[in-house]
Amino acid sequence: MELLAGGAALFVVAMIFGDVALLHLAEVPRFSWLGFGWFILIAIVGFTAFGFLTKAVAPAIATTFSYVNPLVAILLGWLLYGEPITMRMAVATATIVIGVCLIVSTKPAAPGKVRHPFTSGHGHRPLLPQALTLRPVDLRTR
Repeated sequence: MELLAGGAALFVVAMIFGDVALLHLAEVPRFSWLGFGWFILIAIVGFTAFGFLTKAVAPAIATTFSYVNPLVAILLGWLLYGEPITMRMAVATATIVIGVCLIVSTKPAAPGKVRHPFTSGHGHRPLLPQALTLRPVDLRTR
């Protein structure tokens, strides 16, 4: 929704400044239209996959796509267009891959079960640290 709103706002600004009159859609090459269609298809597939991931896995794992996408772009540029991969890019790529592996391989610690003294003890955490927890005092023994 944000992308649509942003695009609509930019279109209004372009109309105000007269840039829309300079656009001649018939002069856009077919290869550019194919690229634009590919972009739309990949965006739909990507958003659908992300929506599925956010429901199926932990958020830390679902958001790793934002780190992996630049790596895919680098590899596609190298494979399809012969773009060079520099040592700096290789080190950055290795750092990102190691970071994503660390994120994916760690398991969050499950919170321990705590019994609350004033409830049935299901799903409640104490408000005070364990050392300061109020304990009943038997006044008959004093």
